[in-house]
Amino acid sequence: KDNGCALKVFTKDIAKDLNLYGEMHRFITLLAHLEGAQIKQVPVKHHARHAGVSKYGLERVFKVVADMMLLLFIRKYFQRPIHLFGIFGFLMILLGVLINIYLLVIKLGFGQDIGTRPLLIFGLMFILAGIQVFTIGIVMELLIRTYYESQKKRPYRIKKVTVGDGLA
Repeated sequence: KDNGCALKVFTKDIAKDLNLYGEMHRFITLLAHLEGAQIKQVPVKHHARHAGVSKYGLERVFKVVADMMLLLFIRKYFQRPIHLFGIFGFLMILLGVLINIYLLVIKLGFGQDIGTRPLLIFGLMFILAGIQVFTIGIVMELLIRTYYESQKKRPYRIKKVTVGDGLA
């Protein structure tokens, strides 16, 4: 689909829920879809530029890529940041522990000096950084919950409620 077209039509309910920050206007279609809008494409006749030059340069591409990565994070992990930060933190801690076990085997098994090896610092740094990343995930999880509760919002949208016979 053509997401580059500047012509967009949507309902008031979808428009009020679109939070456009920075240059997110390029992703209105995706953001509306994430809010539950049904996207339809209609043909539009574009006219050639009569005056001026395009300001679409290479620096804008980097902004678009950065915004796309932000949208990917928001789409996948906004409501559960601990899943992302917890995994990265755990892997960093695991790597640090494995490095230190390796150094412990070298020290106890072969009697070699490990105090001057940079690997010792790397192992400890991975453990500490992993703890920090995991803690950031916990803090972000608390912030997300606080956000929803303070705004009296739900992390989901109910489109339609159906009541049938025999339901308790």
